[in-house]
Order: sequence, then C-alpha cells, then structure tokens
Amino acid sequence: MAYTQIATISTDDHHKLQEFRAAVGAQWTFLSDPDRTVQKDLDIQEYTDPEHNPVIPHTLFLKPGLVIYSIYNGYWFGDARRLLTCGTTCAA
Repeated sequence: MAYTQIATISTDDHHKLQEFRAAVGAQWTFLSDPDRTVQKDLDIQEYTDPEHNPVIPHTLFLKPGLVIYSIYNGYWFGDARRLLTCGTTCAA
C-alpha cells in the first residue's frame, strides 16, 4: 500500500498561511518561507514579475531516502506543463 504525505511551502507569513489553510480545510503540513530561501536555493523565481517576486509552482515526488523521482513544473491553470525526471538527492 502506498504511503503519501503532502507539504505546502508558501512565501506568505505564518499567520496568513494558517488562515488560508483553515479556509480550505487542508489537513496537511504548511511551511512558511517569507524570506524565499527555497526560491533562492532551487532557483525558481518567476522572472516575469520582479516587483512581486513570485515563485514558480513545483511539485516534487520523492523516493525513499529523499531522492527526487520526478518534478512537476508549472502553474495549475497553465497549458505549458512538463514533467522532468532526475536522480538528484533532495537536501534536508
């Protein structure tokens, strides 16, 4: 049987993120990253809007040992979606 966990990382502050989590009834882990550390470490800045500095949405599928199995790169509402596979180890 598959065992799956979800975690959401957002650039919103903790209070705003918890309000959103409660509003949608989410029961998984939400992590706040207002300093955009993950965005910088993974080089996933959305370059078309430097004023607001948004992050390109990503979904990572990990194998045991925190090894990246595949990466979904794109917006939920966009048509330009691509699935990449790699054997990179995810840094803790």
